Amino acid sequence: MRESLSCDVAGATPSRCGVGRSRTQGFTRRVTPAALPALQSNGSGAERVLPNGDFYAGSFSGSVPHGSGKYLWTDGCMYEGEWKRGKASGKGKFSWPSGATYEGEFKSGRMEGSGTFVGSDGDTYRGSWSSDRKHGFGQKRYANGDLYEGWWKRNVQDGHGRYVWKNGNEYVGEWKNG
Repeated sequence: MRESLSCDVAGATPSRCGVGRSRTQGFTRRVTPAALPALQSNGSGAERVLPNGDFYAGSFSGSVPHGSGKYLWTDGCMYEGEWKRGKASGKGKFSWPSGATYEGEFKSGRMEGSGTFVGSDGDTYRGSWSSDRKHGFGQKRYANGDLYEGWWKRNVQDGHGRYVWKNGNEYVGEWKNG
């Protein structure tokens, strides 16, 4: 089983932000903070401890993060990067208490575009993302020394790809649903 990346929260309480276990690394929530106290700030930096214990430091537009900032959830999840109207958008880095990280592009609170995920198990995926899933061309290096390079669809290998085992054996061909 592989680690699930389910710590991107939309209005979540700290208990909803956690690392689950799943073979397909299902993603279901967005990087959007809990409701912030009303602020009347445009672009200026501020630090706020939220009623639920979460912490945000960075720029605001009205009462939502906008510009650059860092958000820390009480369970240890953290996002640092660009915000647009209260959601992670642009370049940023998300980290989980397990030590797993994603660094790359976000759109509307989701991993979207190009990015690199490093799992707590040592597996690394570098490539395209869509709606928090591996989607498009990418390369995954497994902690055991294996390598897959090729096409992904909705988080699984799908399309032309190459798998190289640690011992040098290799498969080049078509993949369907992993």
